[in-house]
Amino acid sequence: MLSLAWVAALALSGATLIDRDAVIVDRVPLQIERYRSALAPGQVLAAWSDSSTASVPNQRAGQWRVATRNSGAIHETLQARADGRGGSELILARLDLRSPLAAPVKLPLSLPAGGEVLRAIQFNEARARASQYLVSIPGGSARALAQLCARAADSGWRVLGAVDCARGRGSQARWFMRDDETLGIEVRAAGRRTRVVMGHVAPWP
Repeated sequence: MLSLAWVAALALSGATLIDRDAVIVDRVPLQIERYRSALAPGQVLAAWSDSSTASVPNQRAGQWRVATRNSGAIHETLQARADGRGGSELILARLDLRSPLAAPVKLPLSLPAGGEVLRAIQFNEARARASQYLVSIPGGSARALAQLCARAADSGWRVLGAVDCARGRGSQARWFMRDDETLGIEVRAAGRRTRVVMGHVAPWP
């Protein structure tokens, strides 16, 4: 639900709702809303922050300017950046501190020894569940890819396109299918460990 203060700020900034998603980030349920505004980022953030006495002054994160505020049990974060036309792109994340944590994530395949999940994001769409995981695995990217390919095969996944899943030049990304499920894996070297971005889409049971 939108607060009355945010509705007023939206009206002042000429913001238009683009889309709304319910997501789970590291077991925390969030509401994510995307807007476009005719006003510059600084003007939108000023109007938004002025509508609350519990706001934190905005800071920069790359191209985005970020501000946070609390309204009772609701914690909100607003990100704004210029859209190149004098207006703004806005992302509003809303957390209800009273909401229980979601169930622990279940990866589509088991990780090699020493692997750990750094971030898990889950989207519940009308026809499918989509999840994205950021994973860290010990060792180099070639070794990590070989381990993941072997574990994917053990879990019933079929690699697409690559003759040999664990080898090949160019991209270190692989796509897999298992019945109606899709799995994407991309490995990137990160010092003595490998970062893995894993995307999984599965239909509702």
